Amino acid sequence: NNIYLLESIVELVAKPGELILDPFAGVGSLIVAAPNNPLVLIEIEAPFAKLAQETAELNERSDVIVLQGDCRQILPVPCDHAVFSPPFAADLITGGQKFLTDKVKANISNYAGDSAQNTNLGKFNRFYFSQSMKGVYKLLALSISRTLTIILRDSISGGQRQFLSMTAIRDITNEGFILIGWHKRSTGSSFFRATAKSKGKSTVDEEDVLVFQRSAFK
Repeated sequence: NNIYLLESIVELVAKPGELILDPFAGVGSLIVAAPNNPLVLIEIEAPFAKLAQETAELNERSDVIVLQGDCRQILPVPCDHAVFSPPFAADLITGGQKFLTDKVKANISNYAGDSAQNTNLGKFNRFYFSQSMKGVYKLLALSISRTLTIILRDSISGGQRQFLSMTAIRDITNEGFILIGWHKRSTGSSFFRATAKSKGKSTVDEEDVLVFQRSAFK
């Protein structure tokens, strides 16, 4: 995730000292973006969890806990806030991997290729991904005392835009959260999108930042 975006989110939702959870931590961008908040980072893929742990050590963050495993097996974890972006690698693989560089393909393979864990949500098709995320939201509802912020990007399927934010809003509000902010952010240009557009493909050029508050929290 964009470090500056994460910094802005943390500044918006959390006070210094409040615990932030990321159930899909990747390499641990929050370690840099939230220097004044203790963190619990969950990452299913061992290479990424190792990088997150190394980043925490490099930044001398003794207040960061990195847990390697499936968040659905680890949650609930008591926290004040959750800030995360779900994996979307399966959309890249089915939607245009031929446009990607070898380096990017290698990174995606950790989330949707043969080297990825079978329970990694990045390997799932949209239906199973959506059903699995419902379970994650239920577990997060047992974890979070204050806010949940999710970063989503719609996808293109069959030339039609798939509005993932509407599904997330429905599922998260069903778990007792209230939507208090819906922000759109331009993702700028990228090699993948520029190449796809040059071939007449539809692309999504912005991402949504959805901010929810626990209904019992004032």
